[in-house]
Amino acid sequence: MNLSDKVRLPHQGHIIKNRLVKAAMVEGLSPISTGQPNESHYRLYKAWAESGFGMIISGNVCIASDHLGTPGDLRLPLELTEIALKPWRNLASSMTSNSAIGILQLVHTGRQSVRCAGRSPFTPPLAPSPVRVSTSPSNFIGRLAEAVVFQTPREMTRQDIQRVIEQFTHGAILALKAGFYGIELHASHGYLLSSFLSPKTNKRTDEYGGSAEKRLKIIIEIVDKIRKICRRPFVLGIKLNAADYMEGGLSEEEALRHVELLTQQGGLDFIEISGGSYENLAFLESDTSSSRSSKREAIFSAFASQAKKVALAASKSSNKATAPLIMCTGGFRSRAGIERALTEDGIDLVGIGRPAAADPDWTRRLLQPPNSSSSTSAIHNKSSTSKEGYDKCIDYKVTGGKWLQTLVPLKIVGGGMTTLWHELQMSRIARGKETRVEWSFERLLIVEFLSSRMALSVSVALCVAVLSWTAAAILR
Repeated sequence: MNLSDKVRLPHQGHIIKNRLVKAAMVEGLSPISTGQPNESHYRLYKAWAESGFGMIISGNVCIASDHLGTPGDLRLPLELTEIALKPWRNLASSMTSNSAIGILQLVHTGRQSVRCAGRSPFTPPLAPSPVRVSTSPSNFIGRLAEAVVFQTPREMTRQDIQRVIEQFTHGAILALKAGFYGIELHASHGYLLSSFLSPKTNKRTDEYGGSAEKRLKIIIEIVDKIRKICRRPFVLGIKLNAADYMEGGLSEEEALRHVELLTQQGGLDFIEISGGSYENLAFLESDTSSSRSSKREAIFSAFASQAKKVALAASKSSNKATAPLIMCTGGFRSRAGIERALTEDGIDLVGIGRPAAADPDWTRRLLQPPNSSSSTSAIHNKSSTSKEGYDKCIDYKVTGGKWLQTLVPLKIVGGGMTTLWHELQMSRIARGKETRVEWSFERLLIVEFLSSRMALSVSVALCVAVLSWTAAAILR
């Protein structure tokens, strides 16, 4: 199996032109006032489409405006009027401009939605059970920051659950009407659907809690509801955790059981494997260096390989099911690592996230032979044109920001700093500028905040949020 090989989605679905998928990443480019796509999104996604990805998955699109992840998140409009759909149609056009399969990733952030992220300071987020995010900070400042930022969530009622199901369905209808090929349900990284799946965060005793099967019930209902309205070839995928990687969390055995049950249901076209949450950032802890050993490169490939076997077995035992494609995301930095995942682990699709922000031309180099006469982008290509330059992503490492991690020793601060560094690189791509992987966190932050409208919006939002969080802590 070659990374350039085509693959067809189940049930005679769409053909993906190669095995490379632009995985979801936070873009932070949306206006705070509207949360809608704009010219920056269009240019960014057009650049990724032109680089040759077979499938492109958007960053988080929040289904609930009162549960944002970051101030610059995309969020669904309440009404799907022609005016409301126009920017989404433009985004779909950009994503699919080079025959790529364009997918919207839908998310409800749940208990990981920080204070004031679309809500008043004293309105808690929703979750299956009232279990607050806890990262075990090592000093007083860290504990204070965590107490201010993360609230104890309110346990969802059955009415709340039905509303969330409707919101995900609303997002799927938007995707269908706007011209996207389909959607991906974000049920990983500790967000709402992921917290239903985990026994650490789901303590319910009703039909939505308890066994692995019951904890999956909300997702089964969402898939059923969407499939009744958005029939194939509309693409429906899901991102799942391989495990929570913390005591009392979702185990690999339970995660494989979820893969089995979802395959037997027959509504999904692909399953993306990731892992972790804000409390254990497994999905952010891959080394950015392309020189690391290939053994460490694909973080979740071993589990994804098991998931592939489970899905195939489940499809054979069910008359109505065809095994969904299995996608693995996390840590890929070389051609060798990608081909090993495809050939030895039997994975169908490889997700490339952060390298697409740091080295947006790498996909093009992977898909063309080293001796090809076709030229690469003059704007974004900062890597060697030697064979190694075609085989590996730019070798880079995020530097700086140690003072911030020392001041506020929360896991999410370090992970958030690295995420913001990549987010600012995406802002540069959207403005037609070269990425600057050699710049430190501080330098990139200063330059982009002075020159980028996106960064200015984020800075205003952060100032408002900090003031709100501080006031809330004092008043509470």
